[in-house]
Amino acid sequence: LFIPFFQDRVSKYLYETLTTPGKNKNYYKEFTLSLLDFCLDLDDTDFVFVYCYRRFQEHGFLNLFLECLEPFIQLNKLKSVPSEQMRNIVSFYCHQGKSNLMQKLISNLDLSRQDSFSLINLCLEENLYTALISVCANTEENYITPYVKLINDYRITKMKRGNEEPPQDGYRCLWYLRLCLEKRIISQYSEEKDLERWKKIIAQLMVMIFAPENLQILYEIDAGLTTCYVMLFFIGELGMIAQENYGNILLGNVKPGSNTSDNL
Repeated sequence: LFIPFFQDRVSKYLYETLTTPGKNKNYYKEFTLSLLDFCLDLDDTDFVFVYCYRRFQEHGFLNLFLECLEPFIQLNKLKSVPSEQMRNIVSFYCHQGKSNLMQKLISNLDLSRQDSFSLINLCLEENLYTALISVCANTEENYITPYVKLINDYRITKMKRGNEEPPQDGYRCLWYLRLCLEKRIISQYSEEKDLERWKKIIAQLMVMIFAPENLQILYEIDAGLTTCYVMLFFIGELGMIAQENYGNILLGNVKPGSNTSDNL
């Protein structure tokens, strides 16, 4: 009963505040910060990002609302945001050069309450690489999409530059491969619990790594480092996985989420 009562009182006060002229900007800012602080502590997502968001939008205060979200994003207080509002928030901050803040926001969301498909598309559009990796890994166990995005972005950037020196952001591709090869792609990795999952990740990525056009790009980025990574597939655990999936590498038919045995 408390939350409906609170929502009713706040709704009336919100309308009065936003429609009363003559207030200075600091007054509106303090009001908005207090409103967000209380509502986010209650985890009342719909009230904040549906009702309040639309009232601020209707009365021309949407930018103020979005600006006031920043301290709460820094404190990881946003756990769920509807897709439409999430798109607007990300666009607002990315246009201000605050992409890292948006990576932080997305990486700390409760992904079970989000539309993962919409979130992945948003990360792809805004080049939020770290957030993309986090969402793909923790919702769909899709480790190919981030790799394809990284290597394609490198290819496009290189084509735009022509004969100039290859772009340094190609190292993002190698950084992502290292995360996967060293098992760091799995948060709090446990050999007993996560070994089979890691093997599936490597089985997925091997097809993309050893595709001739992709391998050529990796050598263009850093021949020495790529050679070190390739050699790992001839020894130890990675060597065993490579041997088990040799046929799949040749055919390129390992799919996200599939078992190694399903593809043999």
